[in-house]
Amino acid sequence: MTLQLTVNPVYNINLTDKICQGDLYSKNGFTVDSKDSASGTYTYTQNLLTANGCDSTIVLSLTINPSYDIEIYDTTCQDLLPYTMYDFNVSLSGTYTKNLLTSKGCDSTVTLHLHVHPSKVTKLSASICQGSAYTLNGFNESTTGIFVQHLNTIHGCDSTVYLDLQVYPIDPIHIPVSICQGDSYQANNFSVSGYTPGHFSYTNYDISSIGCDSTTILDVTVLPLPQPNLGHDITICNSNQFPIVLNAGQFNDYHWSTGDTTQFISAYEEGTYAVTVGSGVGCTATDMIEIADKHLEVTIEQGIDFCEGYVTTLTAITDAPNILWSNGETDNTITIHDNGSYTVNVSNDHCSSTAHINIAECPFEIYVPNTFSPYVQDGINDFFSISGNTESIAQFKIYIYDRWGKLVFESDDVNFKWDGKVDGAYIPNHTFSWVIKLATTRNKKQVLKGHVNVL
Repeated sequence: MTLQLTVNPVYNINLTDKICQGDLYSKNGFTVDSKDSASGTYTYTQNLLTANGCDSTIVLSLTINPSYDIEIYDTTCQDLLPYTMYDFNVSLSGTYTKNLLTSKGCDSTVTLHLHVHPSKVTKLSASICQGSAYTLNGFNESTTGIFVQHLNTIHGCDSTVYLDLQVYPIDPIHIPVSICQGDSYQANNFSVSGYTPGHFSYTNYDISSIGCDSTTILDVTVLPLPQPNLGHDITICNSNQFPIVLNAGQFNDYHWSTGDTTQFISAYEEGTYAVTVGSGVGCTATDMIEIADKHLEVTIEQGIDFCEGYVTTLTAITDAPNILWSNGETDNTITIHDNGSYTVNVSNDHCSSTAHINIAECPFEIYVPNTFSPYVQDGINDFFSISGNTESIAQFKIYIYDRWGKLVFESDDVNFKWDGKVDGAYIPNHTFSWVIKLATTRNKKQVLKGHVNVL
């Protein structure tokens, strides 16, 4: 018997492969889920039968490469931004994620939890007295100025501290001021009035608000005021006295109540005029003057005609309070009995005015005929006599002369009558001269001369 033996092969197959952690491997009849597996190399075996019924062994050497899921918690300082570690580039606190590939080609997730600590800036203000030092907050300073310290916070970040330091002096402080005479200085705990021009010094000793000794010396210059002088008030008694020139004096500037800005102005009417002048150093003064028009008016009004009875009244027409007549009387109205010139003077406290009136002498008229015919005896022109205002004659004397100058008749009777006889006889066709001497009841004396013809 012949045995023909066929030996079929038995297979031992070794496989090598790799996956990423968390992946599913499903090749060559293997199924491997690596989600719960740690990274590493694992061996898996399968026992199979060939088609001839022989054993076949497959050995899988499977490497599980790690996939990383990294959580990073970190801090940084504000002054170190941006944050660039782990391939990040961020500037704010927060959570940031990056998806990467490992060198084996596996997914890698990096999550950054970043907290940014601020860089601290502190500003301090302080004051000290001269001679002491500021030693707080790491400083040691004794002069006025701004000082800086660079420190680290508890997180290691920069901390900058600025100190604004004021050093108050304890030396005397001199305050020079100028004020105008009559003004006052009210500041820095001083209350000073400038009554007299000159230089004055005042001292205050005090404790400042920060506890330092404080000595303040006030040097005051009291500037004299300008002295405009418009003079005494002016009273005028006649409008012709306008305009009146007002002089404020020599100063730097002028401001009149009229709006003028010059040294001189002309006043054209009564009123109050004021000027404020400036000295050029800020001081001013004012003067004023009153111009009053007190002129008076007066006229004399006559009553009845004086010659009607040698009496009349004179009245002063005026508003003046004071009246004085030339005869010494002081009433508004006076009664006069004599002709002549009368004057009244009226006045007030400032002015006076005068009025005049002339009471003319009353006319004195007598009629002396130049012809008469006594020897005819017809009752017409039988006598030589005078007529007219004979009642006004107080004293009378008549003398009649012939052509040779012989006195042929005389009489002291104003009512005389000469019959034309000379030595008892008529002398017709003869011319006689006469002289009359008389005095009126107003004591006026006259001498009259003439001729009379006897027919």
